Amino acid sequence: PSHPKVFICQPLPVFSNNYTVSDSVIANEIIPIIEKVGKAKNIKVVELYKTFSGKEKLFHDGLHLNEEGCAYMAKEIYKAITGKEVIGKEVATGKN
Repeated sequence: PSHPKVFICQPLPVFSNNYTVSDSVIANEIIPIIEKVGKAKNIKVVELYKTFSGKEKLFHDGLHLNEEGCAYMAKEIYKAITGKEVIGKEVATGKN
């Protein structure tokens, strides 16, 4: 029987101090645990923290993604899972 493929996504950075979510806790405590579990269980970890670092414009309040941020995250996760780039609304197949 075929087993489902499992992926773990890292949490995103936090650009606001208006919430009880701490960016330093995410970066220094949560992500290392996620990486350790991924390695121990041989599960691919989707790198989102660094991918979104410095991209505060993709968040509408420093914590939650705006529409552009959601589209960007979907493309990054799709690329991590399939190895294919999404350009606009189309998947780049590598064929001309």
